[in-house]
Amino acid sequence: MFANARSVALSAACLLATALAARGCDCGSGKGPTLGGPCSGGFECDPGQICFDGYCVWDDGGASEGRFEVPEGYETFEPGVHMGPGTDHPFAPERDNSDGVGLDDRGDLILDAGLIRMQYLWVANSGEGTVSKIDTFADPPVEVGRFFTGLDDDSADPSRTSVDLAGDVFVANRAHNYPAGADDISSVSKIAALEERCLDRDENGTIETSRGSTPLPRSDGSGGVPAGQSTDECVLWTRDFQPSSARPTDVVAPLGCRGARAVTATPESGPDFVLNGHAWVGCYDDLRAYKVDGNTGDLLAVADTSPCAPYGFLMGIEDVMTVWACCRDMDGDHSQSISTLDPRTGSVTALPDIPGNPYGFAMDADGGVWATTMPSEPSSVLRYTAAAGWQALAEPSPGFFDDMRGIAVDEDGYAWAVATDRAEVWLIDPATFPSASALLEVLPTTNDPAGRATAICSGAAVDFDGNVWAVCMGGAGGDGDGWVTKYRVDRASGRPVVDLAGHPERMQMTQVGRNPYTYSDMLGYHLRRFTAREGWYRQVFETCPMYSVRWNRISWDAMIPEGTRVVFRGRTGDTREELARAGWVLLAEDPDDESPADIPAGVPPTGLSEGHYIEIEIRLYTDRDGLSPTVHAVSFDWSCTTPIY
Repeated sequence: MFANARSVALSAACLLATALAARGCDCGSGKGPTLGGPCSGGFECDPGQICFDGYCVWDDGGASEGRFEVPEGYETFEPGVHMGPGTDHPFAPERDNSDGVGLDDRGDLILDAGLIRMQYLWVANSGEGTVSKIDTFADPPVEVGRFFTGLDDDSADPSRTSVDLAGDVFVANRAHNYPAGADDISSVSKIAALEERCLDRDENGTIETSRGSTPLPRSDGSGGVPAGQSTDECVLWTRDFQPSSARPTDVVAPLGCRGARAVTATPESGPDFVLNGHAWVGCYDDLRAYKVDGNTGDLLAVADTSPCAPYGFLMGIEDVMTVWACCRDMDGDHSQSISTLDPRTGSVTALPDIPGNPYGFAMDADGGVWATTMPSEPSSVLRYTAAAGWQALAEPSPGFFDDMRGIAVDEDGYAWAVATDRAEVWLIDPATFPSASALLEVLPTTNDPAGRATAICSGAAVDFDGNVWAVCMGGAGGDGDGWVTKYRVDRASGRPVVDLAGHPERMQMTQVGRNPYTYSDMLGYHLRRFTAREGWYRQVFETCPMYSVRWNRISWDAMIPEGTRVVFRGRTGDTREELARAGWVLLAEDPDDESPADIPAGVPPTGLSEGHYIEIEIRLYTDRDGLSPTVHAVSFDWSCTTPIY
């Protein structure tokens, strides 16, 4: 429902008469500015102004340069700033202002999974207790942050990372292998991807964080950070699972956790649809999993995973609340399977009769499950489908197979598997699998033949441009600084092609920390591409130079089928730097709210404060594939009030 144009919103820029009188305003005389002059009829105001509520205001609503004019076709909106086709601010999603949204033929905003972007790759450096943050948009890729994780040096040993819907990362700290005297008290840490979500703990107006390959030190116990934990203000929290660490806010009691080797972010949104999903953390030695609150680290649930010793987690595709687990047997006491955990019932169900001991696993968009094995018996790579069960890749030649670790599947269904000791990535065609001819390319992970002999590679990931990444350890036995390898993938022919022999420039290597060991959803590709169905668009506007501002109303025109939702958020700041650090405020959501809606004023997160700049975010959600809300237009207005001297 929309209000008539040029109604109460015509108050949008009246100035207080007393303030202008103090400036010597000759109101209504035609000799000077009359904005804010007292009036009782239009004849007392200068040309182009009208008398409203006893004061002179501009006839266009009060904003300069005609900002508040109503575009043709938008007569149902209040005067204000308009976004959408046919306005001065058509929707224009780009990499830096949107994620997961595109335009339909009319220029309306819709969900588009092909435009999802996540910028950072998170690599766990097990040997030094850190995580490297790699900017995948940079060319060449560059490390833009390194962070200590875990409770202290003896309780770190990170090995799995999982990126949530906002791009922040959960890190599972095994506290098992490094250092030799590791205390076996596992934990999970959360790190913010963007400084706007970091914590200014010392309230000095600056975020102290790593912006390169040097981590900020661990705490000495001062500054509000527990001794041993990272002082970096983008490391949001670290939580262990010892009974002595129980909190009053925990929903379930901690029972301990040894060998946290599995973690997955969940496709849930937090309060007011802030993308603050939770995480499941799997404890290998205890056959147990915890659900952890993404915002606080509080424990929300605990589940018995027996007989599965969780070695890796992914969220389900057909049922996004189901947790899939790689169940590996390292000591002969546990099951070998790919299983599902249904947190709603507590049931654990294994796919039947996996022919091998799985190490890594991935899922494709059709519901197929891929697994790598160590040792490579009867094969290095397996695939499960409901129709065919488990199938094993045929060996191209005797002795070709090797121990395998990570595997990733792109949106076209092609698998990219890491051969550990061979330091290779294998490209596998799903259409011809399990034939040996399905092995399309064998890619080295380093362009240094001497270094390849000593490398041990662990994980594979696909980014949102369709390129592929591998994580490798260097030095004898992999005990040294490692790297990530990026392969630029050419998909113009209809299938992925790297062809390093003809295009050596398609390989790029970036150094990370010691003993990088990650094979999980380290880019958020699985969560965003296969399970999460949402996207956002943002635009910044300048409001009232030299005047205070009052926010009025927001209107929208959208088609919202059942099972979809649109959420509008805003934030303000006097400078663009302040704007980038400001907290978001929920302005309206549909369904539930009707257009137009009053913009809440106040202090974030409950109200929108004054500011020279405002950023509007439009967030789209759906609960099923192929269904999207459609946003045709958004309008909002404000009032410029008291002059600022």
